[in-house]
Amino acid sequence: MKNKKSTQLLPWATPLLMGLILLSTGCAKLATILNSETDVSAPTQLSLKPGDKQIIVSWKNNNTENIDMVYIRFSDSNPITNTSSDTLIASGNTLSSYTHTALSNGTRYYYGVFAQGHDGQFSDLLRGSGIPTDNTAPGTVSNVSATATPEQVQLQWTNPVSDDFNRTMVRFSTNNVITTPTDGDVIYDESGLTPNTESSYIHSELLTNQLYYYGIFSFDINNNISSVMTASATPLELQWISIVESVSIRTGNKTLRINWTNPDEPTFDRVVIRGSNTNNVSNSDDGDAIYDESNLTPGE
Repeated sequence: MKNKKSTQLLPWATPLLMGLILLSTGCAKLATILNSETDVSAPTQLSLKPGDKQIIVSWKNNNTENIDMVYIRFSDSNPITNTSSDTLIASGNTLSSYTHTALSNGTRYYYGVFAQGHDGQFSDLLRGSGIPTDNTAPGTVSNVSATATPEQVQLQWTNPVSDDFNRTMVRFSTNNVITTPTDGDVIYDESGLTPNTESSYIHSELLTNQLYYYGIFSFDINNNISSVMTASATPLELQWISIVESVSIRTGNKTLRINWTNPDEPTFDRVVIRGSNTNNVSNSDDGDAIYDESNLTPGE
């Protein structure tokens, strides 16, 4: 018969062994907790670049090996305060930028970017805000022409097709080509114009044999300015032709009948009659125009 061996714990050893067991169990739990913690760093270097009805949001992700997902939330009324507030607009495990479109220019938008670790923990929020703004210049005017006539220049152009086009400005100089919106002097500045329509302006009372430089700029409703379209012209000298002949005036009952013979010259085209009841009419600006007809026949 084999002797059974037995181990008898000394009275002082039992509490010690139990303590070692408890200590060992506690260390195991502690190791599990430490291994489950993940260092999820918050994104940094937030950039918000406003554009026309959009904001481009970008950032830098840190410790990417510990990131399971990156999220971006936004609000149009208040700053983002936590990882579940307001509206989620994008997510991805490598997401580092987002273009937020279909926004309203002039409205402030708030953003919050944060990362989530493999164990589900969230990083701190990276927050910022921006206001979308139209910084895009409208198209230029087109079909620009400057036609010289006696003592004046007639400018013509087509307004740009841009939907937000609003205004056209014409500047001139007798010294230099117009290159900026502050060069020379303004002679035309009209707003409330319709895109893709024809416009014109007559620059009058000019010096003959003087070269005039013109620059035409367009503006949109946000006052963005287009590049310049230029033209130039030298006003012609006023060419006098022969006067009308055989002028006669017959009086009637509250009427005057004026007869004359047109000049017999190939370049003749038009007759203007001006009258005054106070002074003699001695030049083309005196009195009031009572007759102004063109396309007349020479010699009649």
